[in-house]
Amino acid sequence: MTTRTAKINGELTPAPDGAIAWKYNDPTEDARWVTDQDEYEEIARIDPSLLVDVVDTKTEAERISDMFDDGQSFETPDGEDLTAICGKAALTSTIEGHDRQRFVFSDGSAITVAGNAWDLGYGDCWCWQGIGHDGNCLRMDDGGAVDKQGMEAADD
Repeated sequence: MTTRTAKINGELTPAPDGAIAWKYNDPTEDARWVTDQDEYEEIARIDPSLLVDVVDTKTEAERISDMFDDGQSFETPDGEDLTAICGKAALTSTIEGHDRQRFVFSDGSAITVAGNAWDLGYGDCWCWQGIGHDGNCLRMDDGGAVDKQGMEAADD
């Protein structure tokens, strides 16, 4: 779930599809996204300080995941515990049953722990990104919104 962002005025900002840079305003035009490589090169030739490149940015869950060998490793090489690291960094933590826990981070990314394994997850269901949505996933209903208890929710 790596996202494409540009650091605009010190803030990571998600870039729209096709954008390669953010162009700050200048005396001739307002700030805007740049999508054309030739235009990018022309602006860079005239004043490269007007451009901020769009880059791939890892999510919080991906950054934490990179600290571990695999989805069955719960300790970093330095001995730090996955659930402790996630617990400190997560915006929310949800426990279901005796062996499932989901950590959702401020960027919307998630890590889901189930039994003796974990993976990058989704903020609104218990599925793992590595295997996709389970056939019983509440997100996989046939069109209607479904709440956490499996009851059909009213369409807005």
